[in-house]
Order: sequence, then C-alpha cells, then structure tokens
Amino acid sequence: MWNFSLLAATRSIETSMPFVLYRFMVYLGISLALLFGTLAGAGTLIAFSSFSAKPTALASVGAVLGFAGLAYLLYKFRGSALFNAQAGTLALLVEQTRVAKLPEGKAQIEFAKKAAAERFTPSSFVQVGSALGQALQALPTPPCPMLERTGNPTLTQAGKWLSGFLSRLCGPAIMALNFADAAAANPWRSAERGLVIHAAHSEALLKYRLYGLLFELASLAAAFVLMLYPVNYFISLLPVDVGFWRYVFALAFAGTLEGAFFNPIVTAAMAQLYLAQDKNLGQDVSTQVAALAEHNEAIRLIHEKAD
Repeated sequence: MWNFSLLAATRSIETSMPFVLYRFMVYLGISLALLFGTLAGAGTLIAFSSFSAKPTALASVGAVLGFAGLAYLLYKFRGSALFNAQAGTLALLVEQTRVAKLPEGKAQIEFAKKAAAERFTPSSFVQVGSALGQALQALPTPPCPMLERTGNPTLTQAGKWLSGFLSRLCGPAIMALNFADAAAANPWRSAERGLVIHAAHSEALLKYRLYGLLFELASLAAAFVLMLYPVNYFISLLPVDVGFWRYVFALAFAGTLEGAFFNPIVTAAMAQLYLAQDKNLGQDVSTQVAALAEHNEAIRLIHEKAD
C-alpha cells in the first residue's frame, strides 16, 4: 500500500520551520553570491575597458565569466556549502517518525546539524549521493507506456532517459534511510537497501517521483514569475541595462524558494515511501545487491563499500 502525499509532507516540513528558514538562508546566500559574482564580473570588464569608446560593450562577457566562475566554485565546494542544509533536512524528516515533537527554535537547527554530522561528513555525503545517483540511473527502468505506444524510436529513447533521470532524483530520499537505522554506522549499507527497494518497486516509485517533479516545476515557474517583480525593480536602479540577466537573476532567486521549500516537500513524501518499504525488507540484502551489481560499476562500488 503506497501512501504518497505532498500535503502530509508539507505538514512535516511546517513542523521543522526553524530549520527550513535556516535552509532558506543558505540557498539565499548562494543566489546572492551568484548575483554579486555576475555584477562583479561585469563591473571588472567595464573598468578595464573604461578608456574605450564603448566601455559597457564587454559587460555581458564579464557577467558570464563572473556567473560561471561562482557557479563552478559553488559546485566544487557544494559539500561544505550545502551539507548541513541537505543532510540536516533528512535527519529531521526521519526524527519526526520517532518523536511527537521536534526541538524548537535554534535548538532544532543545532540538533539537525549534530545528527547529520554523526552519520556523514561533507565529503562522504557527496560521495554517497553521487555514487547512488549513478547506480540508480544504471538500474533497468520500466518503459514509459505512453511513449512506447507511439513506436517512435526517438520518443522511446526519451522515455528511457526520463526514467533514468527520475531514478536519479530518488537519491536524496534513499539517503534518509541511513538516519532511520540507529545502528547504521556505514552509510553505504543504507544506500544498498535503497537500491534493492528501488529495483523492486521502480514503476510505482518513478510514477510518484514524476508527480513530485511536476509539482517542483510548477512551483518553480510560479516563483519565477513572482521574483521578476522585485528583480525588475532593483535592476531599474542600476546605471546600465542588464538585458536578459534579469531573467537569470529571477530564476536564481526562484531556485532559492525551490531548494528551500518545494524540494524538501517532495523529498519528504518520497522518503516516507522508502522508509515504509525498508521495514518490510529483510536484514540481509547481499543476494539482491549482488544481482544488481551486475548492471553497473557504480552499484558494485556501493556493494564493496558496504561490506
């Protein structure tokens, strides 16, 4: 019996609102860093070309370099930048299944950080998440009936890509399993169990993750339209025309809302499905994992590290 509910997940997020606000500040800081990096890149090239006839001609080039440079640094150090926000969210999601009430205020934030640090380090969190994403994408995926019926090879291939993409998006929900097992000292073992659950119920899980993705995209679109108004106001105060960058900035701040609020809701809803199935899974899953390990090196890596 599947119990996928975005409404119930929203209520669980509401009970951890102090940490949600902390997560919002983290993602807002990233968006502001991208904004200032873009403006700094544009301003730097304007300064270098100030003696030319058109000093603003290279502003767009500088903006691209500034944005791309900051984006690369944030991706490179995503473990340190996002560890507490992402791993702490998973810890609180699982803790809510154990206790009637979470700590409040700042104590909730400290509790989540401590729980995350007890299970992962920033580097191990990234390593497990990356390997799990690759392994999920390598698993055989159910066909998309609607696209399969067209008989079009391109659409069929698109359906397979979509299934693999949705499988990869299930990774964060699977990582919540590590916080559910009080005795789990090795996060690779919970990743193994998640792979077994996903392989056994991929059709249902991918269907629900598709619902979650559509919810995220609709929320992101609404947030993008909402963010255009303040972005346009502040851009009107600048001495130069930023052109299409207004849309980039609006999308970046919409991404803040998506990362802080909408994505945790979907992750919470999906995590409940894996947690429910994990209770019905036997303790020894080595045989199932060994069979899955034949499909891809990423699955074999997880299996080896879990031993």
